[in-house]
Amino acid sequence: MKTIENEYFQAQINEVGAELTSLIDKKSGVNCIWDGDPDVWAKHAPNLFPAIGRSMNDHYYVDGKKYEMPQHGVGFFHKYSAEQLSSNRVKFTMRSDDETKRYYPFEFEFSIKFELVGRRLRMIDTVKNLNDKPMSFAVGTHPAFNVPIGSTSNDRFEDYYLTFDPSVKTLKYHEFTFKTGVPLRTGKILKLNEYNGNFLPLTHELFKDGLIVMTESNSLNGVSLKSKDGKHSVTAHFNDFPQLCLWTQNDPKAKFLCIEPFYGVSDKYGDEIELKNKEGNCVLDEHQERSFIIDYDIE
Repeated sequence: MKTIENEYFQAQINEVGAELTSLIDKKSGVNCIWDGDPDVWAKHAPNLFPAIGRSMNDHYYVDGKKYEMPQHGVGFFHKYSAEQLSSNRVKFTMRSDDETKRYYPFEFEFSIKFELVGRRLRMIDTVKNLNDKPMSFAVGTHPAFNVPIGSTSNDRFEDYYLTFDPSVKTLKYHEFTFKTGVPLRTGKILKLNEYNGNFLPLTHELFKDGLIVMTESNSLNGVSLKSKDGKHSVTAHFNDFPQLCLWTQNDPKAKFLCIEPFYGVSDKYGDEIELKNKEGNCVLDEHQERSFIIDYDIE
């Protein structure tokens, strides 16, 4: 476990998965991150690479050869090497090895840098293609923020709402099917009727059909989770990620909301795909690299 801190927050990150396990407000003692209760959801903030969601029949093809792919790829269960850059910055790196090549037959380096700046947690995901050919991948993060946010608050989950940047009149999202027992896209795009044109009220019923993945067509750059009394908020800025996923369980015990910037989406039901043709993926040319920045501002 690695620790970073500044005058406002202390964060702990596990080398396994480079997973943020706590983000504690020093003044209030509040942990902003879900505690990973195994009776509800045993994760805190998984990192997703080189896949997001599920593949059709849990496999895909590279040059006609079939490869299995775990849900969300290998980034969330692999052990990363950690480099403490300063008291408020740490960098985690995963490099391709025999284990990763069982699922993803590419040479790569994937790093995540965590940095605390004021009341902001910045994450920088960097992907390096070490091959002599293009490399297709997806990347994202899956942090669960406690709702209610403040430990002394009498707020309920339903006392929070979401606003979006830029302000939009409608929100569109991917329809999912569970015909195989896991969420796969149908290919249809739906309008989120619960959104009133200004804000999205937060309820567990909103997630009765599972995750909500906003489409790239919304052109979103950010989202804010806010308490109705105006005392607490989490704002995510994700210009480098075209999709936004929101998720929690349709269960009052799930007192968290996952705010997940995505570059990539799960497969469409019925399609077993060649990776190079996968919809929504990022493609890096040979020996190129690209960084993706996510900022979480917490009040």
